[in-house]
Amino acid sequence: MTRIDNLTDPRAPIQELKTRVLVVETQAPLGYSSVTDGQIRIASPQGLWVQGEGGIRLDGRMDADGVIDVTGTLTVKGRDGGTGGVFTAQGTNTLSGTNLLSGPTRVTGTLDIEGATSVTGAFTSTGDVILNGTTRLNGNSFVTGQLTITGATKVMSSFEALGDTTLGGALTISGATVVNNTFRTNGAVTVAGSITVTGSASFQSTLTISGAATLSNTLTVSGAIVSGGVRIENNRIQVTAGLNSTTLSAAGLDATVGVFQSLGTRQLTMDAIDEVSSITGIRWLGMTSGGKVVAVPQNVGGPMGDLEWPFDPETNTDEYGPRESPGGIGSTFHRGMDFGIGVLEGTPIPAAGSGTVIETGTGVVGGTGFGNFVVIQHANGKRTLYGHMNAAPTWSVGDGIAKGATVGYVGNTGSSTGAHLHFETHILDEGGYTAVNPRDVITKAWGS
Repeated sequence: MTRIDNLTDPRAPIQELKTRVLVVETQAPLGYSSVTDGQIRIASPQGLWVQGEGGIRLDGRMDADGVIDVTGTLTVKGRDGGTGGVFTAQGTNTLSGTNLLSGPTRVTGTLDIEGATSVTGAFTSTGDVILNGTTRLNGNSFVTGQLTITGATKVMSSFEALGDTTLGGALTISGATVVNNTFRTNGAVTVAGSITVTGSASFQSTLTISGAATLSNTLTVSGAIVSGGVRIENNRIQVTAGLNSTTLSAAGLDATVGVFQSLGTRQLTMDAIDEVSSITGIRWLGMTSGGKVVAVPQNVGGPMGDLEWPFDPETNTDEYGPRESPGGIGSTFHRGMDFGIGVLEGTPIPAAGSGTVIETGTGVVGGTGFGNFVVIQHANGKRTLYGHMNAAPTWSVGDGIAKGATVGYVGNTGSSTGAHLHFETHILDEGGYTAVNPRDVITKAWGS
């Protein structure tokens, strides 16, 4: 119905019709329209296009069965200053500008976001989600479809993804994160909260874990894995605590301090150890009662146990103890053992144990005493003496000597009636070192 206010002017109806036609031709019939009942229907193929600064403000509910294309800012807050706002997208949704979703967000179709995205409420998606800009998830997030994020991502609350997850930018996780399928990221990953991955995980950059991490499948990292003082990178594991560090790689184990706790009957095994033809300059490895591995110089002791016999004790020519003076030139109490049967002059004399040379002496055939001799100090308050050698000792006081090394050669110098080795063992007691029966000191069987 047309309303004509001026009935006295016969041209009024015609002018009113012209005005209405002009309004239609401007393609803006809703410029100042208000509808309190019914609907506004846009039948034009071009749809609704708003170019002004005012934009579109929705205080109630908006249902769109077609495509909504937003190139500017889309803010969904709901009533009462942002409380109770619900954004539900069921079709294909493309958001290319800055997007702020502060209410609960549910997406059942594909969601493609090219701009920066911030979700402060709960985010639930049963379809695929593609985020090409920077993404910040402050609320609980649940994604049952495939999630692909090419920008930096920050998760402040819990995050659960049941589908494949691909992250192209840096990822920071402050809340609990659960991924039940494949998890891939090309950027650096920092996990301050817990992360659980039941599928395979692939990290192309550095992975830093401050919270708990549970991986039930394969973990692939092209960068480094850092957790506290542990760093895994380039086929190498490094553990650092204060000034001490241990590095394990294909080249071996490199440690400033090595401690083996509670080994019990277990063994420390090292393969591919080079052999040497000389023990000069060699130091042994020992283990303390506390499980600490230490280096042991040759003059302290060796790896082959306690003292050993230089020759077969059952072929000796004179035992320790009382005796008749041989040839009238020897003592009536023998302080050691003599080895002469099958031991020819010039036979090398092996050291009974590792230690330090503390005394040497020289003599001549037909002379007195031990002739040419050497005394070695061993560990645990033990000493050994080697007398009547055929030449002056080549060892000097203070030299370290290893078990089995040649002390000298069998001879007949000093108070001797024939070529043999005079061998003594001394034990430290309250009065100093005392010569005792070698059989009471050397308990290891000959040849064992």
